[in-house]
Amino acid sequence: MKKIFLGLLMAQIMTLLFNNVALGMDFTVKSGFLPANTYEGRKVIGNYIYVFNYDYKPSFLIGGELTQELSEQLALGMGADYWFSSNSKKISINNNDVRIGTLPVYGVVRYAIPITDEVKYFGSLKIGYSLFFPCDSLKEVFDIQGGVFYSVGIGLLYQKKFFTEIAYLASKGQLISKINGLSFNTELSGISLSIGMNLSL
Repeated sequence: MKKIFLGLLMAQIMTLLFNNVALGMDFTVKSGFLPANTYEGRKVIGNYIYVFNYDYKPSFLIGGELTQELSEQLALGMGADYWFSSNSKKISINNNDVRIGTLPVYGVVRYAIPITDEVKYFGSLKIGYSLFFPCDSLKEVFDIQGGVFYSVGIGLLYQKKFFTEIAYLASKGQLISKINGLSFNTELSGISLSIGMNLSL
C-alpha cells in the first residue's frame, strides 16, 4: 500500500514540477548528511510514563523543493525528502539490525536577508506529514504509522542558485506492538547539513 501511495505521490509531484517550472517557479534539489538520529517513544499508563530512546548511526537524505518567490525576501512552496535508513546503535531483533527510513512531504516558508548582491542569509520553516519505512525485522513485531513532520533551518544562498543549510528535523508517528497492542507516540529527529542548487536558473 505504501509503495502504491509513494508511486502516485511521485507521479503527482513530477506533474506539478513540469507544469510549475514552466510558469517560472524554482525547482531545487539537495543532498544532506545527518550525523546522528534519535528515535524516541513515550507511553503514559496511569501514573507511569514508559519511555524508550535509541540513537541511530549517521545517515543521508536527498530531496527536492518547488518554490515561488513572492518578494526578494519571501518564498513559499512544497517539497519532499527521503531520509535513508540507518542501523540502531543499541538494539536488534532476532539478531537483525533495526533500521528505519522516512519520507516527509511538506510545505515550506523561506525568508531571506541580503548580505551582498550575490549572498543572502535565509531561514526556513517546513511543516508536513511523514511516512515511515521500517526494516522487515521491525515490521514483524511493530506496526509503524506516520505523523506530523516539521523542520526549522538557517542557511546561505549564493547567486540564487547554490545553497547550504543546517536544520533540525523531526518526524512524529506511532509505534504499535503486534503482540499486545501497546502503542507509543514516537519521534525520529536529527540535525541535517545540506547542500543544493536551483535547477530552474
